[in-house]
Amino acid sequence: MILDDRSKYRYPKGCFGNRIIEATVDGRLYNDEKKEVNLASPINSKKYTFILSFSDEDNYKKIRSEIYNNRDKIIVIAGKWESSGEYNKFISVIPIIN
Repeated sequence: MILDDRSKYRYPKGCFGNRIIEATVDGRLYNDEKKEVNLASPINSKKYTFILSFSDEDNYKKIRSEIYNNRDKIIVIAGKWESSGEYNKFISVIPIIN
């Protein structure tokens, strides 16, 4: 299931589990200290914040640059989303890719 402006009514309490999201860059894009990239979805309401958390520095820098270079575009990303502990913020940990 994809979370976008058409399906947002299906997610009144948030987006949990394996989901595809259609997102944009909103506000502070990244946090180098925590190796995290922030996205917002659905595109029109930006109700939820999605955090991509990386354990590998090289993958973090590569993905951060790719998203930054496309920050004016719609970004579609799949992840296993769970609560970040903050209201309407969800996190997906990106494993080390060899």
